[in-house]
Amino acid sequence: MFFRLNKKHLFNLVSLSLLSLQGIAAEVNFSGFMNVSATYENSDEFEYSTSFLSNRRDGFSIAADSSVGLQMEVSFSHEFDTVIQLVLDDSAETSLNNYIELAFARYRINRNLTARIGRINSNGYLLSEFKPVSYAYPWIRPPKDYYAHAAVVSNIDGADLQYRNNLGPGFITVTGQWGQSKAAMYDDKNRVNLTVDSIIVASVQYEIDYWLFKASSAQIDFGEYDSVIFSPAIKMLNTVPVQLWPDRPLVVDSISTTDKSMTYSALAIQFDDAQWILQAEFGINHSNWALNAIGHYGYASLAYRVDQITPYFRAGFFNPDATDLNYELPELGDAVPEQQQMQLAYLINGINNELQQKIDQNSLTLGARWDFFPGMALKVQADHYDIGKNGSNLWPKTERFKNQSSASVTVFSVSWNWVF
Repeated sequence: MFFRLNKKHLFNLVSLSLLSLQGIAAEVNFSGFMNVSATYENSDEFEYSTSFLSNRRDGFSIAADSSVGLQMEVSFSHEFDTVIQLVLDDSAETSLNNYIELAFARYRINRNLTARIGRINSNGYLLSEFKPVSYAYPWIRPPKDYYAHAAVVSNIDGADLQYRNNLGPGFITVTGQWGQSKAAMYDDKNRVNLTVDSIIVASVQYEIDYWLFKASSAQIDFGEYDSVIFSPAIKMLNTVPVQLWPDRPLVVDSISTTDKSMTYSALAIQFDDAQWILQAEFGINHSNWALNAIGHYGYASLAYRVDQITPYFRAGFFNPDATDLNYELPELGDAVPEQQQMQLAYLINGINNELQQKIDQNSLTLGARWDFFPGMALKVQADHYDIGKNGSNLWPKTERFKNQSSASVTVFSVSWNWVF
């Protein structure tokens, strides 16, 4: 059984940290960040959200890309410390537990080996350590093509073990993580709760001179998928005897998370010589769950520092794996009431429509960053997205949405970033 952070564990971590303020010898450090942004998207058919976990915003929005974070680090000794980080952002779920980005205890076993337990950041991505902190990278937000769907497993309630050492002229970091995760999402205004029963992440990172290389992989086993649409749908489908509809178990299996999993593999590269900044990530998802976003995706970014100004360009994509799932309701005769058959026909049509939906898009980003004061930056950015047929799963739909063959969206943003 993997560790899951609950209220009792959280209370213990907070209590341990606060003891330092009441006489126990410890060093306490506070830090934080703030992102204040204005965002405008120009589509009549789509709304904007930064990830599957975020609120949907139409037209102009201050909340969409704005956030504030506060971190407390308590060092009890050179070997042992605790970290708690709260991030208030535009998440659709507003419980306190959801705003706890990090809450872990860390023990340095020796100069090369470190262990953590609690709520930790998933180490499968290049921006894993500082994704909420916009000041830490050139752009206003991480690439939507790459990071929006990954938000479900951006944090893990579990443990990890990290080994760091010199290797040749560079430095190597090897990390293994184990845990669970739970996310509350909103699919076109309907709440969806997804539980990840098990997630195992392994990564290797090598740094040499101005270069950083990273390879990551993850095995994710899905748990409960609580949807106001699909949970009742499964119950209704199971009322039809398999003798009348031999393919009924296949339909149920395609939308159920029972025995479903996903594998993720990624490569990343970064170059930063204090003038040129090159960064790219490429990932592949494979899954036996038909509703999961699968395919290959990535981005590449190039920025150039000119004194305090850093103009940048970025291109991203998500190409889905082909799927040909399409189910038909057979003639059920008098064995099933006519009204129930009509409901089943409507249900199958909806399921087929969902199975055809995917993430299929390309993006281009232009922007500039101005570091006008220590710890502060001002950014302007324009993102253009070309969305393929049935490829708009990263975009909440408005009532004016039509199943067109393709679409495009442009997002304009201005952001002020501060770290303290």
